[in-house]
Amino acid sequence: MKVASRGRLAVALCLALGGPVAAWAAGEGTPGYGGGMGGNMDEMHDAMHDGMPGRGPGPGHTGARFADASRLKWVDAPPSLPKGAKLAVLAGDPGKPGPFTIRLMAPAGYKIPPHWHTRTENVTVISGVLYLGMGDKVEPSKALVLKAGGFYAVDARHHHYAYSRKPVVVQLHGEGPFDIHYLNPADDPQKGK
Repeated sequence: MKVASRGRLAVALCLALGGPVAAWAAGEGTPGYGGGMGGNMDEMHDAMHDGMPGRGPGPGHTGARFADASRLKWVDAPPSLPKGAKLAVLAGDPGKPGPFTIRLMAPAGYKIPPHWHTRTENVTVISGVLYLGMGDKVEPSKALVLKAGGFYAVDARHHHYAYSRKPVVVQLHGEGPFDIHYLNPADDPQKGK
């Protein structure tokens, strides 16, 4: 099978699945960004589409999206995450029902306190090292060390935490809407807003 025909097959599958991915695959863009993560709809829409060839109908439109890592548009992570991280939307809309893929770029010393999600969270380390632990409190001696290429799936409602010692980029994918629930309400960066 030629690469071009594989691309058409992938687009056909996206269109058959419907929802935000179908709109995205058809070049119609992504309808807003909100839901459990908060955030700015225009910034998230731009982050998803900027730097990707064939981003709309007309000359050069391929019906597919390709994410060139050097051209991703990074924006501040939503207010439900601790400050300092940047986010790029690769596919879908994490604030709406349906599949999504995002990348999170975190600085050295970044910490996400113990929390859980309504849906399974799939994490792949793109660069750097991520420390991921399960449980209700941060215990560095029990954290898993995920290096570039490492993958971990955290089932829905399982308590976990993550941190970095040096800068790290991770890719998250799953079914939206993405949400985060901190075990200790004082850890929620949106508290008091």
